[in-house]
Formats: sequence, C-alpha cells, structure tokens
Amino acid sequence: FVSPANSGQINNIGVPGLRVVDYPVAGYALQNKYAERFFNNTFGTPLDQLAFMVHNLHPTFFTLWMGTDDIMGYALSGGQGDGTGTAVPLALNYYNPNDISPYTTFEKIYDTALTVAISTGASGALINIPDVASLPFFTTVPANGLRLNTEEEAANMQAYYATSTWNKVFQVGANYFIIRDHNGNVRQAVPGELILLSIPMDSIKCAGWGSTTPIPEQYVLTTDELQHIRAAVTRFNGFIKFEAQLHNLAYVDMNTYLSQVASGITYNGIKYNAQFVAGGAFSLDGIHPTPRGYALIA
Repeated sequence: FVSPANSGQINNIGVPGLRVVDYPVAGYALQNKYAERFFNNTFGTPLDQLAFMVHNLHPTFFTLWMGTDDIMGYALSGGQGDGTGTAVPLALNYYNPNDISPYTTFEKIYDTALTVAISTGASGALINIPDVASLPFFTTVPANGLRLNTEEEAANMQAYYATSTWNKVFQVGANYFIIRDHNGNVRQAVPGELILLSIPMDSIKCAGWGSTTPIPEQYVLTTDELQHIRAAVTRFNGFIKFEAQLHNLAYVDMNTYLSQVASGITYNGIKYNAQFVAGGAFSLDGIHPTPRGYALIA
C-alpha cells in the first residue's frame, strides 16, 4: 500500500471478501464497503475496476492472491451451502456466499482476470490457496471436548442416548461432542471433524450443547464437508499452478508454507504456530494473520 499522501496512488487493489466468481458482478462495490472506498465506478464490475487500475498504474510486476474466499464462505457457514463445485448462481453472475465457487466458473474468470493483469506486459507471481480448515478458527475447539468426570456421568450419557442407533462411546475423560450433521442426523462427532470457533461457548457450558443437545450443523464441519473443502483447494491450486506455467509467472505455494507455519516455525528467534492467541501467527479472529504473520508471508 502506498500512502494517499504519495500522489494518492494505491498499489494494493486487493478487496477483502472478493471472490473470483464476483469479478463479473455489476455493482459489486455497492455490496462491499472495502471496494466502495476506491472503485472508480461503483456500478461497474470488479473486472472493470481491475482493467481501470492496471491501465492507469502500468505495473511492471504484480502479485495475485485470489481464491481463498471462494471456499471460505462454505467453511465459515459449517458447510451450509453447495460444496460440490457445481453450484448454480442465485441471480445473474452472483453465487451464494455459502457455496464453494463452481470449478469451471472459477477457472474461466480467474483466467480472464489474469489476462487483464498481464495485459500491459507485466510479470508477476500467482499465490495459491491455503487449506482453510487448518486455520485456528476451525481447530481451536476440540471435537472431543465433552468431558465426563465420573463413571456415573458416562453411564447417564449412555442411557440418555440408549435408543439411538449410531455408535456411542462415553467414558471418563474426553468424549466426542454430540452434533447434528447437514443431513439432519444426530450423532457423535468422529475423529477429524471440526467445531467452529463461532460456536457460543455459554451454550456448551450452560445449555447442554454437545451433550444432551446436539451442536447445530452450522457450527460443525463434518467429514464429507471437509472433503469438499480440500477437493476445492486441490482443484483451484492445480489451476493456479497451470496458469503460472502457461504465462511464465512465479508460483508461490502458500498452502505448503502456511501448513509449515501452523505446525511451528522459528524466525529471528521467535516461535510461531497456529495455536489460537498464543501462536503468534494468526489474529484473534482465528482466520487472518497477525502483523507478524503477514510479515512472514511477505
């Protein structure tokens, strides 16, 4: 970002929340306050704005990091949208924010936007998409966070769900929460499934969520929903790499790098990982990096 004091020139034209599939949406800036702040024509499309900026800035080098938000809405909603990569628009060119963007549409529009970005002869780097489900927002609340302190409590839970046909395991110590999945089934979570940080913790502590009351589906990512997310990450990243090779651009594997950060790295003597609050790499929303996290990315 170049300060507006410097002739008012803005070199960072990234828009928080902008999906690849939003590029053809007319009037997009009227729905996104971040875009509205600097779009030349708020009634135009993000693609129009990209062309306007490219042909006014005449960049010699650019970075393009797009696609995370084409998956993030589905993940943040607990898989409440269409995760198959075949979603249909709600209206002309506009897709449900809770859907994973359809694969073929994503690829067509990404290629179109990239063609605009390189239209002045600039070179650049394409940055791929991280595994969003590995962010602290999805990994902080343990799926086996139902603690039973006595044999009596375990027996009571077993009796409470005695008529349920799903496999039940209640024991002293950590147990998997009771959830409602997107098919409406009440069952115990299984290893690998995730509970979202957005879950109201007072409902777990005081209202029996996860024990006598199933955790609602919008706060859970089930095994099949996680498969949809990771399939989309793989598909989109494969296409981004293809585009980089096709146009002789650098390809930045941010997916691998952020997984290394999440596991734990040391930089300048300071340790970073994806632990919520204490890890140092990700902010308190559990999604965006801290200033130091962004510095590591840069």
